[in-house]
Amino acid sequence: MSKILTKLKKEEIDEIENYSERMNSLKALALAFETDEVFSKKCDMYERLIKDISDTNQNIRLWWTRMIQKYELGKYSQDKLYVDFVSGQIELND
Repeated sequence: MSKILTKLKKEEIDEIENYSERMNSLKALALAFETDEVFSKKCDMYERLIKDISDTNQNIRLWWTRMIQKYELGKYSQDKLYVDFVSGQIELND
């Protein structure tokens, strides 16, 4: 069961949803490259992919840091917080 902690603004929802969709796409692309025997992990495209994954992870971490500060959620473990994109809420997953 989850507990609703706060309602997000539309811009905040859009931002984290974009990061999440981007990360999912990047991970799918990385998996496709892993199974491609022709693809070399030393090529420029692979290096850009890894950098993009790292940058997107950083953006997600920064987003959570801002939201935790803004909505005073520091007393909750971040790994138990999640965003419900449909309702636009940060919820606590117990």
